[in-house]
Amino acid sequence: MLQILDKAGAERTRADRLLAVGARAIRSSFLANVDASAAPALIRHVRELLSEGRLNQAVSLLVDRHAVNVANSLAAVFVDTASAEVAALSRRLSLHKATIGLTFNQSDPRAVALMQRNRLAQVQGITRAQTLAVRAALVRATQEELGTTATSRLVRQALGLSPAQQRALAAYAQGQHQLRAEALEVPGTTVFSERQIAEAVERQAERALAARAERIARTESLRIVGQAREEALRQSLEATGQRAELTGIEWNSTHDGRTRSLHENRDGARRRLGEAFAPGIYKPGDGGPEESINCRCVPTYEFFDTEAELQAWLRGGS
Repeated sequence: MLQILDKAGAERTRADRLLAVGARAIRSSFLANVDASAAPALIRHVRELLSEGRLNQAVSLLVDRHAVNVANSLAAVFVDTASAEVAALSRRLSLHKATIGLTFNQSDPRAVALMQRNRLAQVQGITRAQTLAVRAALVRATQEELGTTATSRLVRQALGLSPAQQRALAAYAQGQHQLRAEALEVPGTTVFSERQIAEAVERQAERALAARAERIARTESLRIVGQAREEALRQSLEATGQRAELTGIEWNSTHDGRTRSLHENRDGARRRLGEAFAPGIYKPGDGGPEESINCRCVPTYEFFDTEAELQAWLRGGS
């Protein structure tokens, strides 16, 4: 069997680092893009469109821009992760295979097709989720004759928050105004001004936006990083001539109270690459929501020269 350069613990740490880096990049990109989509210069242009009665164009401008930028940021994480994974696999294969100049090929047809599918799915998903919200925000801005700052705030919330969060924020604002109305009826009671209520609603919106950015980063990094590692493995095997049937995959679980019992039981389980751990489950992240949502398990790979070496390794699993 090839000498293993990275022990299981080091591989787990490296995989966790890839997830952390990917999540941080996605979170930062999402928040930065929301801010850019509500920038004063862009909102002034949107208000010009609204003044000309071109509501549909204004909505498309904001939603399409937001969707494309988010999709592009996820593609960048995919390429960065795959590049790092190829470099790590190259080091592990270097004792046995020719890996000189081994790099991730982002123009590989299968990699391009995968990124295009991801990009299309992101654009379509965001467009469906945010179009109605942005339209409602711009209609309100027009009806209330809001200025650039107020319109920017509405657009930022419409693009950055999920529909459920937007409904919760509206209910929070309504509740604050109801409390103010009730306080006005009681002499001597502290009454919040409209400005104070607006500031409280804005703080609530910022907390909701941060929570959504974190949730998106966690969910998308698990998916994108997993896909990138898988594509990097495929390219590395093909480039070096390492046979997939002589490659092993091991399931590594996170050991804390949040790990599914099903995944805990798979910790240390080993399979030949391409063989299932369970029906439809070939690696962490596969399967329906009950298997994949918030899954923090990671795969590690081993490479062998002979079937006998692979079988011996398989017998050593849990």
